Amino acid sequence: MFARVVRFTDVSDERIAGLKQRVEENDGPPEGVEAKNLRVIVDDSQKTAIAIVFFESEDQMRRADETLGDRK
Repeated sequence: MFARVVRFTDVSDERIAGLKQRVEENDGPPEGVEAKNLRVIVDDSQKTAIAIVFFESEDQMRRADETLGDRK
């Protein structure tokens, strides 16, 4: 199992709600991302979040990084 971990700053309740809505509206991860699981941990007091995306192989993780690397 491999994991891609990303930390976000200036995270608002609205931003988290928007992320949750996008995830729920889609049938799965974006094209090119073969994720098996996603966990988001939010620290409201510091307005930060950590997203942990799990993959079965290092190659899947690297391809996802190429796809997700430029997203904001």
